[in-house]
Amino acid sequence: MTMRSLFFLLLTAVLLCTVVPAMAAEIEARTDFRYQGWTSDADENGSQFYWPIYVSDKLNQWRLELVAGYASTSGKMEGSGEHSISGLLDTKLDVAYAMPHTLGVDWLIGVDTNLPTGQTGKEPADLKVMLDPDLVHIVSPGEGWNVNPFVNLARSWQQWTLGFGAGYAFQGKYDYSSVEKDYDPGDIMNLAAEAVYKPASGWQTRLFGQYAIYGTDTLAGQDLLKRGNSLLVGAGVRYEQSAYGLGLTLKAISRDKNQYQQTSGIGVVTEANNSYGNEWMADLDGQYHLSKATTASAVLSYVNVEANGYETSSIYYVGQRTKTSLGLGLEHALTKQLNLKAGLEGFLMDDGSNYLHPGENRRYQGWAVSVAAITRF
Repeated sequence: MTMRSLFFLLLTAVLLCTVVPAMAAEIEARTDFRYQGWTSDADENGSQFYWPIYVSDKLNQWRLELVAGYASTSGKMEGSGEHSISGLLDTKLDVAYAMPHTLGVDWLIGVDTNLPTGQTGKEPADLKVMLDPDLVHIVSPGEGWNVNPFVNLARSWQQWTLGFGAGYAFQGKYDYSSVEKDYDPGDIMNLAAEAVYKPASGWQTRLFGQYAIYGTDTLAGQDLLKRGNSLLVGAGVRYEQSAYGLGLTLKAISRDKNQYQQTSGIGVVTEANNSYGNEWMADLDGQYHLSKATTASAVLSYVNVEANGYETSSIYYVGQRTKTSLGLGLEHALTKQLNLKAGLEGFLMDDGSNYLHPGENRRYQGWAVSVAAITRF
Protein backbone atom coordinates (compact mmCIF):
# COMPACT_ATOMS: atom_id res chain seq x y z
CA MET A 1 0.00 0.00 0.00
CA THR A 2 1.39 3.38 -0.97
CA MET A 3 1.63 6.13 1.61
CA ARG A 4 -0.79 8.22 -0.47
CA SER A 5 -3.45 5.47 -0.44
CA LEU A 6 -2.94 4.91 3.28
CA PHE A 7 -3.30 8.63 3.97
CA PHE A 8 -6.54 8.95 1.99
CA LEU A 9 -8.05 5.83 3.59
CA LEU A 10 -7.25 7.09 7.09
CA LEU A 11 -8.63 10.51 6.14
CA THR A 12 -11.81 8.85 4.90
CA ALA A 13 -12.15 7.02 8.20
CA VAL A 14 -11.90 10.31 10.10
CA LEU A 15 -14.44 12.00 7.81
CA LEU A 16 -16.88 9.11 8.11
CA CYS A 17 -16.78 9.41 11.87
CA THR A 18 -17.34 13.18 11.83
CA VAL A 19 -20.09 13.60 9.24
CA VAL A 20 -22.69 11.75 11.30
CA PRO A 21 -24.94 13.96 13.44
CA ALA A 22 -23.66 14.81 16.89
CA MET A 23 -27.05 14.00 18.41
CA ALA A 24 -27.15 10.53 16.84
CA ALA A 25 -28.77 7.87 18.97
CA GLU A 26 -26.47 5.08 17.83
CA ILE A 27 -23.25 5.21 15.82
CA GLU A 28 -21.34 2.07 14.86
CA ALA A 29 -17.88 2.05 13.29
CA ARG A 30 -16.11 -1.06 12.03
CA THR A 31 -12.86 -1.86 10.30
CA ASP A 32 -11.74 -5.24 8.93
CA PHE A 33 -8.46 -6.67 7.75
CA ARG A 34 -8.97 -9.60 5.39
CA TYR A 35 -6.29 -11.57 3.55
CA GLN A 36 -7.04 -14.47 1.24
CA GLY A 37 -4.99 -16.67 -1.04
CA TRP A 38 -5.68 -19.38 -3.62
CA THR A 39 -3.85 -21.87 -5.83
CA SER A 40 -4.83 -24.16 -8.71
CA ASP A 41 -3.59 -27.49 -10.04
CA ALA A 42 -2.23 -25.61 -13.09
CA ASP A 43 0.40 -23.80 -10.99
CA GLU A 44 -1.70 -20.65 -10.79
CA ASN A 45 -2.02 -18.60 -7.63
CA GLY A 46 -3.39 -15.35 -6.32
CA SER A 47 -4.03 -13.29 -3.21
CA GLN A 48 -6.03 -10.29 -2.06
CA PHE A 49 -5.76 -7.92 0.89
CA TYR A 50 -8.96 -6.05 1.67
CA TRP A 51 -9.35 -3.25 4.21
CA PRO A 52 -12.89 -1.83 4.46
CA ILE A 53 -14.15 0.83 6.86
CA TYR A 54 -17.85 1.02 7.79
CA VAL A 55 -19.70 3.74 9.65
CA SER A 56 -23.44 3.56 10.31
CA ASP A 57 -25.71 5.91 12.21
CA LYS A 58 -29.31 5.79 13.44
CA LEU A 59 -31.03 9.05 14.35
CA ASN A 60 -34.69 8.62 15.17
CA GLN A 61 -36.14 7.24 11.92
CA TRP A 62 -33.08 7.97 9.76
CA ARG A 63 -30.48 5.35 8.78
CA LEU A 64 -27.08 6.24 7.32
CA GLU A 65 -24.23 3.97 6.23
CA LEU A 66 -20.90 4.85 4.62
CA VAL A 67 -18.42 2.26 3.38
CA ALA A 68 -14.93 2.95 2.03
CA GLY A 69 -12.05 0.60 1.44
CA TYR A 70 -8.72 -0.39 -0.06
CA ALA A 71 -7.86 -3.60 -1.91
CA SER A 72 -4.66 -5.06 -3.29
CA THR A 73 -5.02 -8.07 -5.59
CA SER A 74 -2.31 -10.06 -7.35
CA GLY A 75 -2.18 -13.32 -9.25
CA LYS A 76 -0.39 -15.54 -11.74
CA MET A 77 -2.76 -16.82 -14.41
CA GLU A 78 -1.91 -19.37 -17.09
CA GLY A 79 -1.22 -17.64 -20.38
CA SER A 80 -1.04 -14.11 -18.96
CA GLY A 81 1.71 -14.22 -16.32
CA GLU A 82 1.77 -12.23 -13.08
CA HIS A 83 -0.34 -9.12 -12.63
CA SER A 84 -1.62 -6.96 -9.78
CA ILE A 85 -3.91 -4.05 -9.08
CA SER A 86 -4.08 -1.96 -5.88
CA GLY A 87 -5.83 1.15 -4.68
CA LEU A 88 -8.86 2.72 -3.08
CA LEU A 89 -12.29 1.32 -3.91
CA ASP A 90 -15.57 3.07 -4.60
CA THR A 91 -17.37 4.59 -1.62
CA LYS A 92 -20.91 3.46 -0.79
CA LEU A 93 -23.39 5.92 0.73
CA ASP A 94 -26.76 4.52 1.83
CA VAL A 95 -29.50 6.70 3.32
CA ALA A 96 -32.93 5.44 4.43
CA TYR A 97 -35.96 6.68 6.32
CA ALA A 98 -38.18 4.33 8.37
CA MET A 99 -41.91 4.89 8.74
CA PRO A 100 -43.27 2.28 11.14
CA HIS A 101 -47.02 1.62 11.41
CA THR A 102 -47.93 3.84 8.47
CA LEU A 103 -51.07 2.88 6.52
CA GLY A 104 -51.02 -0.43 8.33
CA VAL A 105 -47.46 -1.45 7.34
CA ASP A 106 -43.84 -0.63 8.20
CA TRP A 107 -42.01 1.32 5.46
CA LEU A 108 -38.33 1.83 4.68
CA ILE A 109 -37.59 4.30 1.87
CA GLY A 110 -34.07 5.13 0.81
CA VAL A 111 -31.32 5.60 -1.75
CA ASP A 112 -28.12 3.58 -2.14
CA THR A 113 -25.35 5.45 -3.96
CA ASN A 114 -22.02 4.34 -5.40
CA LEU A 115 -19.46 7.16 -5.41
CA PRO A 116 -16.68 6.59 -8.01
CA THR A 117 -13.66 7.00 -5.74
CA GLY A 118 -12.07 3.78 -7.03
CA GLN A 119 -10.04 3.02 -10.14
CA THR A 120 -11.24 2.59 -13.72
CA GLY A 121 -9.56 2.22 -17.11
CA LYS A 122 -7.03 -0.37 -15.93
CA GLU A 123 -5.24 -2.87 -18.16
CA PRO A 124 -7.39 -5.94 -19.02
CA ALA A 125 -4.61 -8.32 -17.93
CA ASP A 126 -4.53 -6.68 -14.49
CA LEU A 127 -8.32 -6.87 -14.13
CA LYS A 128 -8.25 -10.59 -14.92
CA VAL A 129 -6.78 -11.45 -11.50
CA MET A 130 -9.89 -10.11 -9.72
CA LEU A 131 -12.74 -11.21 -12.01
CA ASP A 132 -13.79 -14.44 -10.27
CA PRO A 133 -15.95 -13.88 -7.14
CA ASP A 134 -15.30 -17.46 -5.99
CA LEU A 135 -11.56 -16.76 -5.77
CA VAL A 136 -11.41 -13.22 -4.37
CA HIS A 137 -13.89 -11.11 -2.40
CA ILE A 138 -13.51 -7.83 -4.33
CA VAL A 139 -14.03 -8.20 -8.10
CA SER A 140 -14.07 -4.58 -9.28
CA PRO A 141 -11.58 -1.77 -8.49
CA GLY A 142 -14.11 0.89 -9.44
CA GLU A 143 -17.28 1.76 -11.35
CA GLY A 144 -19.26 4.88 -12.20
CA TRP A 145 -21.94 6.83 -10.36
CA ASN A 146 -24.75 4.44 -9.40
CA VAL A 147 -27.99 5.56 -7.73
CA ASN A 148 -30.50 3.00 -6.46
CA PRO A 149 -33.73 4.34 -4.92
CA PHE A 150 -35.73 1.65 -3.15
CA VAL A 151 -38.80 1.05 -1.03
CA ASN A 152 -39.40 -1.85 1.37
CA LEU A 153 -42.56 -2.59 3.30
CA ALA A 154 -43.45 -5.22 5.89
CA ARG A 155 -46.51 -6.33 7.82
CA SER A 156 -46.49 -8.52 10.94
CA TRP A 157 -49.35 -10.22 12.69
CA GLN A 158 -49.30 -13.06 15.20
CA GLN A 159 -46.49 -15.42 14.10
CA TRP A 160 -46.23 -14.16 10.52
CA THR A 161 -44.23 -11.40 8.82
CA LEU A 162 -44.54 -10.57 5.12
CA GLY A 163 -42.17 -8.24 3.33
CA PHE A 164 -41.91 -6.75 -0.17
CA GLY A 165 -39.28 -4.58 -1.77
CA ALA A 166 -38.54 -2.83 -5.06
CA GLY A 167 -35.50 -0.92 -6.26
CA TYR A 168 -34.21 0.59 -9.49
CA ALA A 169 -30.44 0.98 -10.01
CA PHE A 170 -29.41 3.80 -12.36
CA GLN A 171 -25.86 2.82 -13.40
CA GLY A 172 -23.53 5.45 -14.79
CA LYS A 173 -20.82 5.33 -17.46
CA TYR A 174 -17.15 4.61 -16.75
CA ASP A 175 -14.06 3.19 -18.46
CA TYR A 176 -14.27 -0.55 -17.77
CA SER A 177 -10.65 -0.98 -18.89
CA SER A 178 -7.99 0.82 -20.91
CA VAL A 179 -9.49 -0.84 -24.00
CA GLU A 180 -13.24 -0.82 -23.21
CA LYS A 181 -13.87 2.85 -22.59
CA ASP A 182 -17.16 4.70 -22.19
CA TYR A 183 -18.90 1.59 -20.88
CA ASP A 184 -22.48 2.07 -19.70
CA PRO A 185 -23.91 -0.90 -17.76
CA GLY A 186 -27.64 -1.27 -18.17
CA ASP A 187 -29.96 -0.22 -15.36
CA ILE A 188 -31.36 -2.94 -13.09
CA MET A 189 -34.81 -3.28 -11.53
CA ASN A 190 -35.07 -5.56 -8.49
CA LEU A 191 -38.26 -6.98 -6.99
CA ALA A 192 -38.16 -9.04 -3.77
CA ALA A 193 -40.54 -10.75 -1.37
CA GLU A 194 -40.21 -12.74 1.86
CA ALA A 195 -42.52 -14.58 4.24
CA VAL A 196 -41.35 -15.45 7.79
CA TYR A 197 -43.17 -17.75 10.19
CA LYS A 198 -42.16 -18.00 13.85
CA PRO A 199 -43.87 -20.80 15.72
CA ALA A 200 -43.19 -21.34 19.42
CA SER A 201 -40.02 -22.75 21.02
CA GLY A 202 -37.36 -20.87 19.09
CA TRP A 203 -38.14 -22.03 15.53
CA GLN A 204 -38.26 -19.77 12.49
CA THR A 205 -38.95 -20.62 8.84
CA ARG A 206 -38.90 -18.36 5.81
CA LEU A 207 -39.50 -18.33 2.07
CA PHE A 208 -38.00 -15.61 -0.12
CA GLY A 209 -37.46 -14.65 -3.73
CA GLN A 210 -35.93 -11.96 -5.91
CA TYR A 211 -36.40 -11.11 -9.58
CA ALA A 212 -33.91 -8.88 -11.44
CA ILE A 213 -34.66 -7.20 -14.77
CA TYR A 214 -31.57 -5.99 -16.66
CA GLY A 215 -31.26 -3.15 -19.14
CA THR A 216 -28.91 -3.09 -22.14
CA ASP A 217 -25.18 -2.53 -21.67
CA THR A 218 -23.59 -0.16 -24.16
CA LEU A 219 -20.00 0.52 -25.17
CA ALA A 220 -19.09 3.88 -26.75
CA GLY A 221 -22.79 4.50 -27.34
CA GLN A 222 -23.42 1.19 -29.14
CA ASP A 223 -25.64 -1.60 -27.78
CA LEU A 224 -23.43 -4.41 -26.49
CA LEU A 225 -25.31 -6.88 -24.30
CA LYS A 226 -28.60 -7.34 -22.51
CA ARG A 227 -28.17 -9.87 -19.73
CA GLY A 228 -30.96 -12.35 -19.16
CA ASN A 229 -33.31 -11.61 -16.29
CA SER A 230 -32.66 -13.70 -13.19
CA LEU A 231 -34.88 -15.35 -10.60
CA LEU A 232 -33.69 -16.32 -7.11
CA VAL A 233 -35.87 -18.44 -4.82
CA GLY A 234 -34.96 -19.78 -1.41
CA ALA A 235 -36.09 -21.24 1.87
CA GLY A 236 -34.59 -21.26 5.34
CA VAL A 237 -35.14 -22.71 8.79
CA ARG A 238 -33.54 -21.60 12.07
CA TYR A 239 -33.61 -22.82 15.66
CA GLU A 240 -32.52 -20.43 18.41
CA GLN A 241 -31.92 -21.08 22.11
CA SER A 242 -30.19 -18.96 24.73
CA ALA A 243 -26.90 -20.85 24.38
CA TYR A 244 -26.82 -21.65 20.66
CA GLY A 245 -28.41 -21.24 17.25
CA LEU A 246 -28.57 -23.36 14.08
CA GLY A 247 -29.74 -22.42 10.60
CA LEU A 248 -30.07 -23.94 7.14
CA THR A 249 -30.67 -21.89 3.97
CA LEU A 250 -31.27 -23.26 0.46
CA LYS A 251 -31.24 -21.08 -2.67
CA ALA A 252 -31.55 -21.55 -6.42
CA ILE A 253 -30.89 -19.07 -9.25
CA SER A 254 -31.99 -19.36 -12.87
CA ARG A 255 -31.22 -16.86 -15.65
CA ASP A 256 -32.77 -16.18 -19.02
CA LYS A 257 -30.79 -16.10 -22.26
CA ASN A 258 -28.62 -13.08 -23.05
CA GLN A 259 -29.09 -10.80 -26.03
CA TYR A 260 -26.00 -9.71 -27.98
CA GLN A 261 -25.19 -7.07 -30.57
CA GLN A 262 -24.93 -8.72 -34.01
CA THR A 263 -21.49 -8.74 -35.64
CA SER A 264 -23.01 -6.65 -38.44
CA GLY A 265 -23.72 -3.97 -35.86
CA ILE A 266 -27.42 -3.95 -36.66
CA GLY A 267 -29.75 -4.96 -33.86
CA VAL A 268 -29.55 -7.21 -30.82
CA VAL A 269 -30.44 -10.91 -31.06
CA THR A 270 -31.11 -13.56 -28.43
CA GLU A 271 -28.31 -16.11 -28.10
CA ALA A 272 -28.86 -19.66 -29.38
CA ASN A 273 -28.36 -21.28 -25.98
CA ASN A 274 -28.31 -20.10 -22.38
CA SER A 275 -24.90 -18.80 -21.27
CA TYR A 276 -25.75 -19.51 -17.62
CA GLY A 277 -26.37 -22.81 -15.92
CA ASN A 278 -28.75 -23.05 -12.99
CA GLU A 279 -27.12 -22.33 -9.64
CA TRP A 280 -27.83 -24.15 -6.35
CA MET A 281 -26.57 -23.07 -2.92
CA ALA A 282 -26.81 -24.45 0.61
CA ASP A 283 -25.56 -22.80 3.82
CA LEU A 284 -25.50 -24.50 7.22
CA ASP A 285 -24.54 -22.12 10.03
CA GLY A 286 -24.27 -22.38 13.78
CA GLN A 287 -23.43 -20.17 16.75
CA TYR A 288 -22.54 -21.13 20.30
CA HIS A 289 -22.27 -18.67 23.18
CA LEU A 290 -19.20 -19.71 25.14
CA SER A 291 -19.98 -16.97 27.65
CA LYS A 292 -21.95 -13.71 27.80
CA ALA A 293 -19.03 -12.00 26.06
CA THR A 294 -17.79 -14.66 23.64
CA THR A 295 -19.52 -16.38 20.71
CA ALA A 296 -18.10 -19.04 18.39
CA SER A 297 -19.61 -19.58 14.93
CA ALA A 298 -19.24 -21.83 11.89
CA VAL A 299 -20.65 -21.79 8.33
CA LEU A 300 -20.52 -24.71 5.89
CA SER A 301 -21.45 -23.72 2.32
CA TYR A 302 -21.92 -25.61 -0.92
CA VAL A 303 -22.43 -24.16 -4.41
CA ASN A 304 -23.21 -26.05 -7.62
CA VAL A 305 -23.40 -24.18 -10.92
CA GLU A 306 -24.55 -26.42 -13.74
CA ALA A 307 -22.89 -26.36 -17.17
CA ASN A 308 -24.49 -23.89 -19.55
CA GLY A 309 -26.54 -24.76 -22.64
CA TYR A 310 -23.74 -24.81 -25.23
CA GLU A 311 -21.94 -27.87 -26.62
CA THR A 312 -18.55 -28.65 -25.11
CA SER A 313 -16.93 -27.85 -28.46
CA SER A 314 -18.33 -24.31 -28.49
CA ILE A 315 -16.22 -21.30 -27.54
CA TYR A 316 -19.19 -20.19 -25.40
CA TYR A 317 -19.27 -23.39 -23.35
CA VAL A 318 -18.95 -23.02 -19.56
CA GLY A 319 -18.63 -26.23 -17.57
CA GLN A 320 -19.95 -27.19 -14.18
CA ARG A 321 -18.55 -25.55 -11.04
CA THR A 322 -18.80 -26.94 -7.50
CA LYS A 323 -17.42 -25.22 -4.43
CA THR A 324 -17.38 -26.29 -0.79
CA SER A 325 -16.23 -23.86 1.90
CA LEU A 326 -15.98 -23.81 5.67
CA GLY A 327 -15.69 -20.71 7.82
CA LEU A 328 -14.96 -20.49 11.55
CA GLY A 329 -15.39 -17.35 13.62
CA LEU A 330 -14.94 -16.03 17.14
CA GLU A 331 -16.37 -12.77 18.53
CA HIS A 332 -15.57 -11.29 21.94
CA ALA A 333 -17.04 -8.20 23.60
CA LEU A 334 -14.20 -6.42 25.37
CA THR A 335 -16.54 -3.71 26.61
CA LYS A 336 -20.09 -2.55 25.91
CA GLN A 337 -18.67 -0.32 23.19
CA LEU A 338 -15.97 -2.55 21.64
CA ASN A 339 -16.17 -5.99 20.01
CA LEU A 340 -13.37 -7.95 18.36
CA LYS A 341 -13.92 -10.63 15.71
CA ALA A 342 -11.61 -13.15 14.03
CA GLY A 343 -12.34 -15.55 11.21
CA LEU A 344 -10.68 -18.37 9.28
CA GLU A 345 -12.05 -19.82 6.03
CA GLY A 346 -11.06 -22.49 3.53
CA PHE A 347 -12.52 -23.79 0.27
CA LEU A 348 -12.14 -26.42 -2.45
CA MET A 349 -13.51 -25.80 -5.94
CA ASP A 350 -13.75 -27.95 -9.08
CA ASP A 351 -14.25 -25.85 -12.18
CA GLY A 352 -15.12 -26.88 -15.73
CA SER A 353 -13.94 -25.17 -18.88
CA ASN A 354 -14.67 -21.42 -19.11
CA TYR A 355 -13.25 -18.16 -20.45
CA LEU A 356 -10.44 -18.15 -17.84
CA HIS A 357 -9.21 -21.63 -18.85
CA PRO A 358 -10.94 -22.68 -22.11
CA GLY A 359 -10.95 -26.39 -22.87
CA GLU A 360 -9.46 -27.33 -19.50
CA ASN A 361 -10.77 -28.18 -16.03
CA ARG A 362 -9.29 -26.72 -12.87
CA ARG A 363 -9.19 -27.59 -9.19
CA TYR A 364 -8.73 -24.67 -6.82
CA GLN A 365 -8.09 -24.43 -3.12
CA GLY A 366 -7.90 -21.35 -0.98
CA TRP A 367 -8.08 -19.83 2.46
CA ALA A 368 -8.77 -16.51 4.13
CA VAL A 369 -8.09 -14.96 7.52
CA SER A 370 -9.78 -11.85 8.92
CA VAL A 371 -9.87 -9.68 12.02
CA ALA A 372 -12.32 -6.91 12.80
CA ALA A 373 -12.93 -4.26 15.42
CA ILE A 374 -16.46 -2.89 16.02
CA THR A 375 -17.18 0.08 18.24
CA ARG A 376 -20.46 1.80 19.19
CA PHE A 377 -20.89 5.27 20.67
